[in-house]
Amino acid sequence: MIKKIKYLFFAMMIFSSSNTFANETIFINGFEDVPQMPKLNQDENSGIAFDTEFGRIVETYLESENGITFKNVADYYNESLPELGWKEVTQTKNKLIFSREGEVLEISLMENNKPILIKISIHD
Repeated sequence: MIKKIKYLFFAMMIFSSSNTFANETIFINGFEDVPQMPKLNQDENSGIAFDTEFGRIVETYLESENGITFKNVADYYNESLPELGWKEVTQTKNKLIFSREGEVLEISLMENNKPILIKISIHD
């Protein structure tokens, strides 16, 4: 009986840890608190980041896998960003704008080809 309980406990540990890894959030490089939507891939060579006397500016581009639309992107960020303290300011067909603590986060559709190209930027 004890042997069965040990096996059951071991199986539960493996199952619960595999769910944790599968649900881990990946954040966009250079954006410490902006999650990277699954099926969007960051162009590592596209990012810029610098601080000015007026604040910081950070920008990067994400390319989608096939089948992703800007509506999918908008739905994802409208759900995930408020959990991180971002408040929606405005939304249009091709752009989302959020704010938090004096910073502005813009998520814009740059190319509507397949795959789509998304620009993400933060500025003061």
